[in-house]
Amino acid sequence: MPATVLMLGSMGHLAWRLHRQRFDERGMVNEVSGHPNLNALRAEGVETQDGLIAARIHNYAEAATALPAAAEKELVEQIILRLSLGNGGCKVYQGDEGIFMWLVPAGSVGNVGDQLAGLSAIFRSPANVSGRLIDLGIAFGVDADPGRSIQSRMSSALLACQEAQNAGEHWRVYDPTKLEATEWRVTMLGELDAAIDNGEVWVAFQPKLDLLSGEICGAEALVRWTHPEKGPINPEEFITAAERHDRIEKLTEHVLNRAVQVAASLNKGGRKFDMAVNLSPRLIGHANLKPMVVQTLRRHGLPAERLILEITETAAMSSAESAMQELRDLRGIGLQLSIDDYGTGFSTLDYLKRCPATELKIDRSFVRMLVSSRSDRIMVNSTIELAHSLGEEVVAEGVEDNETLQLLGQMGCDKAQGYLIGRPMPYEALVDYLADHSPAKAA
Repeated sequence: MPATVLMLGSMGHLAWRLHRQRFDERGMVNEVSGHPNLNALRAEGVETQDGLIAARIHNYAEAATALPAAAEKELVEQIILRLSLGNGGCKVYQGDEGIFMWLVPAGSVGNVGDQLAGLSAIFRSPANVSGRLIDLGIAFGVDADPGRSIQSRMSSALLACQEAQNAGEHWRVYDPTKLEATEWRVTMLGELDAAIDNGEVWVAFQPKLDLLSGEICGAEALVRWTHPEKGPINPEEFITAAERHDRIEKLTEHVLNRAVQVAASLNKGGRKFDMAVNLSPRLIGHANLKPMVVQTLRRHGLPAERLILEITETAAMSSAESAMQELRDLRGIGLQLSIDDYGTGFSTLDYLKRCPATELKIDRSFVRMLVSSRSDRIMVNSTIELAHSLGEEVVAEGVEDNETLQLLGQMGCDKAQGYLIGRPMPYEALVDYLADHSPAKAA
């Protein structure tokens, strides 16, 4: 009996080892083609100093879909055959969705350009799969930096592939100096929410001048991020990323709350001071927009007519009718609407008639050349006349010299904003600025 138990135990252990071996082998090969997959590359390339090359067939999914199910293996066989012919016989590892990789000896990395040029030439000829001619678009990426993990290098090679494809090139070498920038882009959004909560993200205020009265009549709220290690972050960088990844609502709410709070404080004592806040195109038509605005105004006790929401000309034009109706609803509660960057889009008279704007902001690109460019003067002057005919005020952005300011006044422009008037500044500096530019002090 003990011998039988021992024999059964040994047989069970052997069966388990065989099962595990088969399982591991299956995990190292592509199920469709039977070729080694990227798991096999990860296992074999852990300590490698060799160069890593990635190839990506752009239209692999389209090609595979056009073929009978049984023909995908034939397609893969032809791709790997071509790659093997051009890479000197190096083992090719197959990933999903048209990704293939191989290692090249470290000493040969410097000459890899000739190899990839030859492979690009090979792939110009269509592949004959099951009697069908299939064109295969391919790009190559190279990682020649052995100082990182194989998994990281695989990602880098694929990134170089994507860059080559986007640039219309056959191949690219991954630039390690981009690694820090890439890591920052990946982590930036993760840090942004915390930065808002801990005060790294703050609001600057750029004053506006009323050209008729000569008084400072308001300001535009501009978001800023001062990172504890990287210092000031370009607003376009993190705002664009937040919009692209649907993280703009919290950022907008933060800026709106601070802007309305400051405006409410400055409007005490009888002063009339408008506050402008930029509105992301992603929030136009968003269900939370109107409640957010209404609640913020109530929280700080700011009259709605003292708040201006700025939307870009392009964003406003592309808004659906439902979104346009929401702009009308916002206008209906008393706040002002401004079309920002006017002159850079393609507004029609019908659009300007339908849009419930109270203000046009002429883009700085036209204001900057106002003194020296006759066509820009005509553009600005006609815009002022058009806006006034529609009952709207006009703000000129980017005013940086007195001659431009005087010309705008002569044309009947209502307000001006730019470095000549004042640069974006923290709230405390704005309070001092307004004290220095008060009507009593000016008199």
